[in-house]
Amino acid sequence: MSPDDPRHGTIAGCSAHLRTKTPACDACKRAKMRYEKQRLLAGGATKVAAHGTRRRIQALRALGYSLRELAEVGGWGSAHAAFKYPLIANTITAETARRVLKVYNRLSMTPASGPRVGRNLRLARRNGWAPPLAWEGIDMDDPTAEPWRPDSRRRVGRPDVVHARVEDFDWLVSQGESEEQAAVRLGVRLDTLRDQRRRLDGQAVA
Repeated sequence: MSPDDPRHGTIAGCSAHLRTKTPACDACKRAKMRYEKQRLLAGGATKVAAHGTRRRIQALRALGYSLRELAEVGGWGSAHAAFKYPLIANTITAETARRVLKVYNRLSMTPASGPRVGRNLRLARRNGWAPPLAWEGIDMDDPTAEPWRPDSRRRVGRPDVVHARVEDFDWLVSQGESEEQAAVRLGVRLDTLRDQRRRLDGQAVA
């Protein structure tokens, strides 16, 4: 396709890339992603890209859930292999994507509880899995999207970001969350939040 082809950014353009065996441009990739998502929601797709589903599973793992717990909520019983496959596959069935989406919508604002949560959280941190709030306002099905990360070099230490996160933390605690649960939901270490709050309190006194 030529750079000025009007089909850029459309599903027709994506098909043209395939026919001409040229790499798809970013605009056509996004068009294909939107098309697949619409088909998924409408029930017309049979296979979809796995990255959005993988991110949703990883985000729930970052809240402390095990694969077994997610499988049970999703109606798979204890057959948690159904949740393992999207973590390694490039494509999955649309039915799996829809079921994982339902689980995500149900649990994404509820941190896990139980004796194994600590181990699950450590696993998520080691793997760099972002929690749901880090994806807030970001399309998880966009392959080029990135979650907000508190340790990002572009944002770490920025006063507006620190202040907003501490405000969110205090609000969650005021609504009945424990400090540990609030930190999990924000995807920030509890000791980091406490240090940031102390610094802000010190600035207010000064």
